[in-house]
Amino acid sequence: MTIIATLVVVWLFFAALFGWRLALERGGGMRDASLKVWLKLVALSLLWPVGCLLVLLQRRK
Repeated sequence: MTIIATLVVVWLFFAALFGWRLALERGGGMRDASLKVWLKLVALSLLWPVGCLLVLLQRRK
């Protein structure tokens, strides 16, 4: 279960980075890099501590 969750989080992180790079390559600069990409990055940065806590709780059982 934790392996699947880790793979999903890593996939979302690289998808967000790829979308941001694609927006910058279009020539729109930072304004064209959509807010959704930044929101994904913020959400991912919040998911790591939650994932670590879940792993620690499962190991205690």
